[in-house]
Amino acid sequence: MPPIHAAVIGLVFVLTFYCLVTWLGWVHARRMIGRPAERFPFRLFGIDMNSRDGRTLQWVAGVLSLVFPLYAIGHFWRIMLNATVCHIRGDVEPSYASIWDINWLQTPGPADSGALDHGFRIGDKDHACEGVTFFPFFEPALLLLMTLLALYFLVRLTMTIFLHPQNNLSGKNL
Repeated sequence: MPPIHAAVIGLVFVLTFYCLVTWLGWVHARRMIGRPAERFPFRLFGIDMNSRDGRTLQWVAGVLSLVFPLYAIGHFWRIMLNATVCHIRGDVEPSYASIWDINWLQTPGPADSGALDHGFRIGDKDHACEGVTFFPFFEPALLLLMTLLALYFLVRLTMTIFLHPQNNLSGKNL
C-alpha cells in the first residue's frame, strides 16, 4: 500500500480513536479528586499511582497513548498535504488538483452520478490516478475538524489533570 493510501486511511482511524481516548480521559479526570497522578486515567494491577513506580508507569502510558498518536496524526497530515488529487472523467484527459481544491463541485462527472462520481483519486504526483477515492476539500475539511476536536480534548485533559484543584470535594470540576 502506498504511503498516501495508508495516510488517508490511518488518519481517519487514528483521529477517531484519539478523539475517543482524549475525551474519555478528560471525563475521567474531571470526576476524580486528588493529585494529578490520581486523575490520569491509567491504572495497572492496583499499583499506587502516587508512588514512584506508579508515576513512572503513568508517564510511559501518557507518552504511548497521547504523544505517539499525536505524532502519527502530524505525520499523516504531512504526507496527505503533499498528495495530488486526480479527477478521472471517462474519455477526457484526467485533471489534477490539490486536496483543498473546491472547483470539483462545478466539474461535471458522468450523467448518472452527479458530483459524487468516485472519479477523484488521491496519490503521489506520479501515480495520483491509481489512488483511493477521495473528495477534495470535503474530506480534508472533515479531517481538519476532527484534528481540532482531538486537540481540544487533549488540552482539556491536560488542563484538568494538572490545573484541577487538589482538594475539590464538591464535585464541581473544570
